[in-house]
Amino acid sequence: MLERAEIKVARIALVDCGIEERHRRLHARGQSELATPEMDCWAAYLRGQADALRLPIVDSGRLSREEAVERLVLLTRDLATMLSWFKHL
Repeated sequence: MLERAEIKVARIALVDCGIEERHRRLHARGQSELATPEMDCWAAYLRGQADALRLPIVDSGRLSREEAVERLVLLTRDLATMLSWFKHL
């Protein structure tokens, strides 16, 4: 799939927040039906996988919106640096 889109370098990051914050956000945007125990378990699973695979996790519940975006920008810059490094190989 990535090859078909001609993506040479990719990195996965998890943007996550705590249960209470996720429920608050879902209710605020009119998606209360997604604030379920099943969704909470899925979020815990994704966090566990990210931890196990040592993937970057941006905890948007503990950061301001600007800080969370800045973390993602930094991850993107790191990826751009990796891409330029691979071009030299």
